[in-house]
Amino acid sequence: MNLDHIDLRYNRLEKISGLGNLKNLEWLYLSEQEMNPLRAVVKELGGLSSVGYALRPQNFVWYSQQ
Repeated sequence: MNLDHIDLRYNRLEKISGLGNLKNLEWLYLSEQEMNPLRAVVKELGGLSSVGYALRPQNFVWYSQQ
């Protein structure tokens, strides 16, 4: 798949999966995850910028392949 931008700001994450084919992912927007149980995983994968973008989106792709 050739997506480079995914906006999930209004979707509470329950798991991180299905990103395994997104080799060109540059922008992953995940704001509004503050009270989400996955916030520890999000932090471990590089965290979010002050406006809610994943600082290391390729880490999320790698994690979803596990």
